[in-house]
Amino acid sequence: MKPHPAIPIAGFLAVLAWLAAPATGLRAQDVLHLKTGQTVPCAIEAVTDNIVTFRLPGMAKNAPPRSAKMEAVEFIEFAPLPGEAKVLADPAKAPPETLEKLWTDKSRLLGRPRSNAGALGVLHARALLRGDDPLFWQRAIVICDRVRERDWDEKVRHDARETRVQALIRLERFDEARKEVAALIAETDDPGLTISLDHALARADLRKLIALQAENPRWEEDDFVRPERNRLYHEAVDRFLRPFLFHGTRETEAARGLLDAAEAHAVAGNEAERRAVLADLLAIYPNTEAAAAARGQTDPSQTKTNPTDEAPKN
Repeated sequence: MKPHPAIPIAGFLAVLAWLAAPATGLRAQDVLHLKTGQTVPCAIEAVTDNIVTFRLPGMAKNAPPRSAKMEAVEFIEFAPLPGEAKVLADPAKAPPETLEKLWTDKSRLLGRPRSNAGALGVLHARALLRGDDPLFWQRAIVICDRVRERDWDEKVRHDARETRVQALIRLERFDEARKEVAALIAETDDPGLTISLDHALARADLRKLIALQAENPRWEEDDFVRPERNRLYHEAVDRFLRPFLFHGTRETEAARGLLDAAEAHAVAGNEAERRAVLADLLAIYPNTEAAAAARGQTDPSQTKTNPTDEAPKN
């Protein structure tokens, strides 16, 4: 069934008194906010740059939907989808499949002013990054690209760019991540992305160090292997310690860096440095998760290493 032709603006405004009358017993509704200051509760069926198509409260199911020209509309307040409010209250605990469904259902509104489609897309991308499948991380990049290119909200576009960097880091696409981090740093003073990138690079160097030493147990006697081994070791430690040295008030990142530096020293067989770093961690950041992990490593015989990189927490 075809919708009614678009209502001329004069006629559309003439029936607002009836349309704006309060309705009871209805589900959460979309609301048209008109340039006249009036509001129209309705259910949006489609919206383009020129036309909005909607159904009014109480309309018969077989009645054709109404439509109006967007030039009469100031903005649209989109109703939350079922389950959306619960997800937004605690996104970190939302099941990934729930976030995926919300994003799929809302993505058609991406770019529409006042729509939170882009924000839901970023939440879905972050949930994908908490998984262990690189295909999820690739999917997160695709979502973030859509959001950063089309969303109406500057903050949401920025969040999408930051989340995209986290995905690049997880995929170890470090050259791309460096470029995007540099661009973002030019716009903000927040060092968070630089810290995340440095940490990922250090973890990559540490993995290479472990592999190199395993393949070359007599590396100290090899003039070709020894310089590379030492470079990996020292660069990993330097990167791990940067949050502690330059952003010490960011306790979680600084403490994590100290714990990882202790791991690097343990891999390198430098027990004195390992113990010294753990002592600093326990003395300066005693209430962090890293300190709790470090308490099990104060015995020199325990050289338990950190697990592989965790998914970014947002």
